[in-house]
Amino acid sequence: MTISDPVKLRFWHQSRSTEDDTKAFKVAARILDEWCFSDEEKVLSLGFVSKLPEEPLRQALTVDQRTRVSLILGIHKALSTLFLQSEHRGEWLENTNSKLDGYSPKDMLLSGSLIEVHRIRDYLESNCW
Repeated sequence: MTISDPVKLRFWHQSRSTEDDTKAFKVAARILDEWCFSDEEKVLSLGFVSKLPEEPLRQALTVDQRTRVSLILGIHKALSTLFLQSEHRGEWLENTNSKLDGYSPKDMLLSGSLIEVHRIRDYLESNCW
């Protein structure tokens, strides 16, 4: 599936079950724990309004939330490729980066903007592979 094919993308989102979303959400939440995000920061990063949902999820994630989860998984994968030690991954997230307009990736994750999360993923993808 490519993001440039909106029909396939829509079908993919429609085919996700609440169980699929719960599994992906749990992994993303664990990654955010590894990155030392507070519960409030997890809420912002994952696109929830006020608090994280209880597990298992009672309803499917929104397209926005599912996309955020996917991007966090991709960011984690790229960081794991670039940095063997989790401390270095955490440092990269916290430090400002001139290629990201002087912001830290964590600041971008906490901005609430899906576009900024995409920018982090795209930046890492261009430097990993």
